[in-house]
Amino acid sequence: MPKSFDELIKNGEQTNAARLFAKEYYMSGKMGHTRKLLIDYLADKLDEYEKPCKYCKTIDKATPSSPKKKYKFCPMCGKGIVK
Repeated sequence: MPKSFDELIKNGEQTNAARLFAKEYYMSGKMGHTRKLLIDYLADKLDEYEKPCKYCKTIDKATPSSPKKKYKFCPMCGKGIVK
């Protein structure tokens, strides 16, 4: 069963909630196709941005004594490193 808009927001699935919002408004005629495409595009870009880069993945997999573990931010993409 598909999740509701509120369930998606509570579960931290903001991009899926945005897509659902756009779909429901488009299907009900409250929003045009171009605006729906814009929301879908922005949700895709946010999903892409939130993915770690290849270097972030090597920092995460590094051993505790590795010099890579000193980074607070990825030197390649600038995202914060979760410790």
